[in-house]
Amino acid sequence: GGKTEGVPKFRLLISRMGNRVLRWMMPGSFRTYTSLFRCYRRQVLDDLVLESNGKELHLEIMAKAIALGYRGIEVPATLRGRKKGKSKFRFRRIAQSHIEFGLNEKPMLMFGIVGLSLLLLAVALGIVLLVESARGEHMGGRPITLFTVFLGLAGMIVFAVGFIAVQNVSLRNEIFKVKRQNVRLGQQLGRISDILDDANKPNVPRGT
Repeated sequence: GGKTEGVPKFRLLISRMGNRVLRWMMPGSFRTYTSLFRCYRRQVLDDLVLESNGKELHLEIMAKAIALGYRGIEVPATLRGRKKGKSKFRFRRIAQSHIEFGLNEKPMLMFGIVGLSLLLLAVALGIVLLVESARGEHMGGRPITLFTVFLGLAGMIVFAVGFIAVQNVSLRNEIFKVKRQNVRLGQQLGRISDILDDANKPNVPRGT
């Protein structure tokens, strides 16, 4: 239900492409991940331990909040083009930071695709070698034979790295939950400490 008014076509194209890529990489099922007009419950922000300093902060908030089980709701809005001032948008810097952040969320998109591609290429070359071997061709010592073995090993290693990275993301999300529990525990201890301090203050009579 959202729409745009007066936004340059090139900027709009980049935004739509970026959000399409982020939909593949980021958790949740939102239409746009780059919108900065947002509202948060204070409890959500209090539960997050944030590290980013740039524009990727809004991605970090969404990723960590979803990892902790919070839900988000999108409300249709109208994006209007800038009428004053100069945009600070830098395509290369923003695209690089967003892609890096997205790959940190779903590393299998990179490692898995690369690893499977290498494995498929190794299988295809292996089939070619088997066909030539069946025709009586001598395969020993051929560079393509060593190259096929290398591709297969490289594919398995890259895919294994992707699997380990996925497990690392799961472990990181569990760490987020532990941090949230620590934050809440610290808040509760702080409130208890304040209550005890108030209770221990001497009752000084008025006028003295």
